Amino acid sequence: MRAVGIPVSHAFHSKIVRPATTEYRKFLDTLTFHAPQLPITSNVSADFYPNDIQAIKDTMVEQIMSSVEWIKQVELAYQRGVRLFIEIGPKRILSAFVTNTLSDKKDIYAYLNLSLPPYMVPGAFRNIEKMPLT
Repeated sequence: MRAVGIPVSHAFHSKIVRPATTEYRKFLDTLTFHAPQLPITSNVSADFYPNDIQAIKDTMVEQIMSSVEWIKQVELAYQRGVRLFIEIGPKRILSAFVTNTLSDKKDIYAYLNLSLPPYMVPGAFRNIEKMPLT
């Protein structure tokens, strides 16, 4: 087994941040939420977010102080038919995690891009056929 230190600003996803959850919940209560229109998996349960707004907020509060169920999330996505995983950002950490987690699968694409490409529009991948997969 190998461990790699990850530089972070706070101890998110641990019980150390529990004291911040009250204020975080107050903040969430100031925002307008809607039920997800696309399936979104939760780091806490590795299941899909609920449609109930209060349950969504509860899940988000729990998420900042709970471990991330990354492997289960990726496996659930694959079981539900996801084959294209897109990472938007400066590194390929999550793309590599997907590739490692699903290493026995030959029909997945873990795609890294440093910026949001013009063919990806907010709300939907309307021109997904234009996405380069190599």
